[in-house]
Amino acid sequence: MKEQSNSPWQWSIWQPLVLGVVLALGMLIGFRMNSSGTSSNSYQKPSTDVGQIEEILRKVEVRYVDEVPREELIQAAIDGILERLDPHSSYIKKENLEDVNDSLNGSFVGIGIEFLTRRDTIIVLTVIPEGPSEGSGLLAGDKIISIGDSIVSGQNKSNESIRQAFKGKKGEIARVVVLRNGELMKIDIERDQVPLESLDAAYMIDSRVGYFKLSRFSATTYDEFINALQPMAEEQNLDDLIIDLRGNSGGYLREAVRVLNQLFSQKRLLVFTDGRIVGKREYNSDGRMIFDIDQVIILIDEGSASASEIVAGAIQDWDRGVLIGRRTYGKGLVQEQYPLRDSSAVRLTVSRYYTPSGRSIQKNYDDLDDYLKEIESRFETGEISNDSTLIAQSDSTKFYTSNGRVVYGGGGISPDIYIPIDSIDLDAMVSSISAHSRDFAVDYAEGKVAPQSLENWLKRSLKEMPLDDLLRSYASEVNGGIIPQLDNQQSRRVRISLKAALAYRYFGAKGSIQVNNQYDVIVKRAIEEAKK
Repeated sequence: MKEQSNSPWQWSIWQPLVLGVVLALGMLIGFRMNSSGTSSNSYQKPSTDVGQIEEILRKVEVRYVDEVPREELIQAAIDGILERLDPHSSYIKKENLEDVNDSLNGSFVGIGIEFLTRRDTIIVLTVIPEGPSEGSGLLAGDKIISIGDSIVSGQNKSNESIRQAFKGKKGEIARVVVLRNGELMKIDIERDQVPLESLDAAYMIDSRVGYFKLSRFSATTYDEFINALQPMAEEQNLDDLIIDLRGNSGGYLREAVRVLNQLFSQKRLLVFTDGRIVGKREYNSDGRMIFDIDQVIILIDEGSASASEIVAGAIQDWDRGVLIGRRTYGKGLVQEQYPLRDSSAVRLTVSRYYTPSGRSIQKNYDDLDDYLKEIESRFETGEISNDSTLIAQSDSTKFYTSNGRVVYGGGGISPDIYIPIDSIDLDAMVSSISAHSRDFAVDYAEGKVAPQSLENWLKRSLKEMPLDDLLRSYASEVNGGIIPQLDNQQSRRVRISLKAALAYRYFGAKGSIQVNNQYDVIVKRAIEEAKK
C-alpha cells in the first residue's frame, strides 16, 4: 500500500542510503558471504561508509578477473540492500516507473483500447468508454495491421511493445490501419488521457442491493465510487451495499479511507499507522455520510491485500457489516515512493498500519521464501478449499470488536462467514479450457450479430453456450487434436467461463462480472445476508 507523501525532510533522511545503495557491491558481497542464512532480525548496520563502497566498486571494475557491466553491479547492490528490509520495499526502474504510476494515478496518455494477440494478430477487444478511440470509428473486433509507420500484424511483438506503441504525448495523432470484414481502413486517433478505472463494475444486483467490484485503490477510486453510488441511492432505492474486494491488491491508503468514510454515519477511528520516523497517525471518519447505506457486506479472499484489508478491518472491528469469503493476504506495511536522479524510484516501507482495535495484520516475513509461498501453503493445508478451522493465526493475541467479538491479527483478516473455493475451480482441465475461452470468444463473435442487451444475455441458458465449438477449437490448438470429455460439473463450469468470455467481448468487463456473479456462491450468500 502506498501513501502519498510530499515531505521533503523524509527524503533527506533516506537519500544517503539510496545513494549508497548504488555503490554497495562490496557490502552486498560481504553480506552474502558472512551472513547467509541469518534472519533479517539479526541484521546489523554496517560501518562501511560510502567512500569505502565506492573504492570497492572501482577495484572490482578494474581488477576483477571477469568483466562485469557496471549496471549489473549497481542493480545487484540495490536488490541486496532492499532484500534485507522487507518484501515490499522495492526499486522501480525508470523504464517501468510510468506504467507503475499510471495504474495508481488512474489514467495514462494513449488511444484507449483493450486488445489481445491472437495468432500474431492484434485484435481490439474493447474500446474504453470516454477514451480517445471512442467515436473515432475503431470497433471491437478490428484487427490492427499497423500503428504509425510500424507494421505490427504478424510480427510476433510482445504485448508490452504494442502498449508502448499506442502510448505517446497528448495531442499526437496515431494513425492506425485495421482490417475489418476483409477491408483495410485508416483511422486517425488523437492521443489523450485514458481512464484506468478501478471500479470494474457497479450495478443493482437486487431490488435494493448494490454491488461494487473494486480491483484496486487508485487516485480516482473514491470519485468513481461516489459517482456510481449516487444514481443508485437517489433513483434506484439502494439500501444495502456489497463491496467485492476479492483480488484487490491495494493501492492508496487515502482512497481506502475516503471510501470507508462514506460507510460510517458517526465519527470513528478507521485505521492508524505508526513508524520509526513518521510517528503515529490516525485516520478517522467525519460522520457525514453523503448517502444512507444500511447493511454493508465485504467480499474478501487471499488476494485481498493492503488497502482492501484496511476496509475489511474497519468494517469488522466496528461490527459495521459482514465479511464473507476467505482469509485476506496479510499485508500491513505502508510504502512511500521517492524519485531518484536517474528517473527511477524507490519504494520504502515507512510504517505499519493497524485496524481500529489495534490489530496488525502483517504476516511474518522473517523467512522470505516462506512469506512468498504462504498462499500456496494455504492450499496445501486445505484452508482455502476445505475448512475454516484450518486457518492459521500466527498471533494468538486477542482483540475485540465493538460488540465484543474476538478477532486476531498477524496473518490477514479472517471472514465472519467462511466459504471455501469451489473444488471445480481447481480442476486442471477446466482451468486449461477456460483459459482458452476469451480467444475463442473473439473468433466466435466475428461476423455475428451482437446481442442487443446485457440483460438479455444474462437470461441466456448455459446450455445455449457453444461448448462443442470451444472444445473443438481447444483440441485443434492446445490438446493435440483430442477433444476432451467433460463430466456434468466440468461442463457447467466451462460453460460459465464461456458465457462470461462472450459477455466480455460484447459488453466489456462489467458484462463478464455480472455473468460470473450469477453463479458465484459467495455473491449469492452476500445477497442472502443483505436480505436479513
